Amino acid sequence: MNMTPNPPTSVVHPPTRTEGIPVGWKKGSFAEQDGLDLSSFNVRDRRYNNKAGRTNLEDINNWNSGYWATVLVTPKHAIGCRHYWRQVPAQASKQRFMGKSGKQYYPELEKVDDFNGDIVVLTFKEELPDDVTVIQPADIGYVPVGSKIYQLTNQGMLHYMYSRGGRVITYPGREPRIYDFEYEIDPVMGEREAIWSGDSGTPTFVKDENNDKLYWLGNKWGGFPYSEDTATMTELKAFFKEEGYEFKLAKLSGGDMDYNNDGVIDSGDLGHILAAWGTNPKINEYFELYDLNDDGVIDSGDMGEILAKWGEQAEQVIYDENDPPPPQVRKPANPNEDEWKIGESK
Repeated sequence: MNMTPNPPTSVVHPPTRTEGIPVGWKKGSFAEQDGLDLSSFNVRDRRYNNKAGRTNLEDINNWNSGYWATVLVTPKHAIGCRHYWRQVPAQASKQRFMGKSGKQYYPELEKVDDFNGDIVVLTFKEELPDDVTVIQPADIGYVPVGSKIYQLTNQGMLHYMYSRGGRVITYPGREPRIYDFEYEIDPVMGEREAIWSGDSGTPTFVKDENNDKLYWLGNKWGGFPYSEDTATMTELKAFFKEEGYEFKLAKLSGGDMDYNNDGVIDSGDLGHILAAWGTNPKINEYFELYDLNDDGVIDSGDMGEILAKWGEQAEQVIYDENDPPPPQVRKPANPNEDEWKIGESK
């Protein structure tokens, strides 16, 4: 009789260490190539979720941060997803932001306030420095067709699609409201596979190609979207005013002369021209967007361009399935590689 004991069955234990800084913050990522300033969003390491069990190590659904996302909307306040916060409220005191310099900041929590619209506001004891960028929210109804819509997922990935205009929902007795986009899928990036556990409150944002700034559209599946005429927006404006800060939605469809993205061409935009008066944009590229008539100097000619558009207002961009926008011509996802062979002669 063989008395040799059987070898013990090996047990696969999930990894306990994180994978470090998520892909969006890494050098060489398309976030860097697109010129995205991600310091507005708290950094969540991707790791194996300790609630996922021990048998599905190859399922990316189980490799997520386990932390809910927050977005810095004033130097002292960040917004996150209320229903996710209620599951793990202790995470409010474990926030981390990476500044543009690469330095990481751990703000000390003062309080948490919850609001309608599946939103919580974190108030920190001290303001974060300018190294961390405050992001302005934008009204989803005023995002131009063709805009690149980014998302920072719970799996540590940065994903994007393109807007084709806003989807509209109609409530009885109320004005129609844009609640999401009709998306155009990028053939390189592809479509997101699914909405996974932990994706509640995914930061969703857009880059304005006129001024290269990022604007925040809300947190998908937990605090999305932002619209001017909602009760939640009224509550948030009142809260931040009491805290000593302005909370104002941008309207991005005002065109390249609406420099402050407030949805109207007026004195605020003329002020930008006057502040840049006499400069040569060929010497300083910062002023290039103010040279509206392309004559190489910021002067009365550019002021005249503003005055000719005076009072024009941004319009909501609604997707019409009976009259869809034409396909957009895209550059390669990676500008260092001509993936679509655009540069090849025929």
